[in-house]
Amino acid sequence: MRNTPLLLILLSVTVMLLNYSCRKLVQSDFPDFKQVLTVNSFLKADSLLKVHISLASKLDTNELKGWDNAQIQLFADYEFKESLA
Repeated sequence: MRNTPLLLILLSVTVMLLNYSCRKLVQSDFPDFKQVLTVNSFLKADSLLKVHISLASKLDTNELKGWDNAQIQLFADYEFKESLA
């Protein structure tokens, strides 16, 4: 039990160093860019395929504007498989 204070001190110092090293200022002034369509999806075998289509936006945009009524064509190995609604 004599080593308990030493272990607590070492643990505290380690936690403080880990927290300090994880903080870094990220540049938030990015140049303007042409907005293009962006497709995001999660694919899981034997599950419903959900796709979100939006326009690329700056980092400070709270909500991405969705693209309604898009026609999505699914290809696998350059072969057309089906059209998604």
